[in-house]
Amino acid sequence: MAADVGIQMAALSAGLRAMAGTIEVREVTRLLDQAATLDEDEPLRSSIARFVERYATVRRDPDALSEAGAELRRAVELGVMTNPPDLSRRDIHG
Repeated sequence: MAADVGIQMAALSAGLRAMAGTIEVREVTRLLDQAATLDEDEPLRSSIARFVERYATVRRDPDALSEAGAELRRAVELGVMTNPPDLSRRDIHG
């Protein structure tokens, strides 16, 4: 099952707020609870778990927190990308 759009947006919000240094513990806790509803093999679930784990150790380090947020944001972006139907065509994509 693809990740729920609401969870994707919550993860994106958390990533951006972490990058800005404005994320709060309750938001991280809520995100982890939401991620628990995803299938275990869902990539976003593991990305959120990694973010939460890092948050616990870097929440007082603005640079490291920003980096963790950027990684979560990128995971969300990658998760919503679609593969074009002609992806295997070398004449188009090299």
